[in-house]
Amino acid sequence: MNLEKANAEMKASVIKLRKANLLLRMEIVSLKAKLRCEFLSYSYYDGFRMVTNDLLPIWKRFWDVSPEIMIDLKVSKSLDVYASKCGESAESSMRSIFNIRSFSEGGLACVEVIRLFNHFNDYCDGLLGNK
Repeated sequence: MNLEKANAEMKASVIKLRKANLLLRMEIVSLKAKLRCEFLSYSYYDGFRMVTNDLLPIWKRFWDVSPEIMIDLKVSKSLDVYASKCGESAESSMRSIFNIRSFSEGGLACVEVIRLFNHFNDYCDGLLGNK
């Protein structure tokens, strides 16, 4: 039992370290852009209009919830009893990153939110030179 607890704590610390490392790398990219007098922004459609925001706050919100989203997405693809709840939780977390309303309120559909989430991830990977 203690071994499982220690393993879980170690995994949590690794996730925190990776998150801190990525945030630091993103802040370095942001500082380099500021030195070149560039404004790092990200534009997307939220269901009503095109929104352009500073990249770093979105990036921080993205990494605050992305480990939970990944776990929820894995559970939602399983045959688990909680699969549908995890899918809804992942969708609402993705919506919270970009401040997007639900489809019934005039926002984006679930598929569009997932595409936006994936596009943002790819965009940031491209900025960091991961691709």
